[in-house]
Amino acid sequence: MVGRLIVALALLTVTTLASASCGYFWRGPPPVRLVAQVVEEANCAIPSSLIGHSALPIARAYEPSPLPGAIPDGFEPVSAITCDPWPSPTIGPDLTVTFYEHRWTGDFTEAVRNLKRPSEGQRLDRDTCPTASLAALPDLWLINSDGLAMRPSYPVDECNFAWIRGLRDIERLDEVATVEHRVQLTLGGLVDVLGR
Repeated sequence: MVGRLIVALALLTVTTLASASCGYFWRGPPPVRLVAQVVEEANCAIPSSLIGHSALPIARAYEPSPLPGAIPDGFEPVSAITCDPWPSPTIGPDLTVTFYEHRWTGDFTEAVRNLKRPSEGQRLDRDTCPTASLAALPDLWLINSDGLAMRPSYPVDECNFAWIRGLRDIERLDEVATVEHRVQLTLGGLVDVLGR
C-alpha cells in the first residue's frame, strides 16, 4: 500500500513538472524570423479591403510592401508610423474614403525590446490552442535617423499568435502628426463596399 502511494506521488510530481515546463516536453522549436528588409522610406499601403475597389492604378494598389521581419542589428528607430488597417466608414460625394497614417516619436527602448523578444516554441497539439482573433493590426514602420524604414514582424506565442506589446508601446508614445490618405472608389467598388 505504501509502495503504491509512493508510485502515485512520483507520477503526480512528474506530471506537474511536465506541465510547468511544457516548453521542453510539449513544444516544438520556435519559428524562424528573417531580418526585415530596409528601404529608403516608409509608405502606407492602402487597406486591403480597398484593393480591387479603388480607382488607383492596379500597379499602385498592389504595390508590394517590403518584407517584415526582425529588427536588423544597428537599426535604431527614432520615429514610427502606423497605418490604419481599415478605411473610415464615411464615403464622400466624390466617392472617396479615407484612412490615416500616424507618426510617433519618443523613447523606443521598451518597444524595441518587446519587438525583439524571442518567439516561443510552438505547441505540438494545436487543438489545445484558443481560437485566433481576426482583428486587423495597423501596418507598423520603424524609421531611423537616416530616414531609412523597415516593417518589424512580431514575436509569436506557443499558439503562433502575434505578441503585439511592442506595437502598444509605440502607440503610447507621442503622436506628433496624422496624415489623411484619400482613396477614390470605382462605382463597382462603391457597390461592393456598401454591400458589406
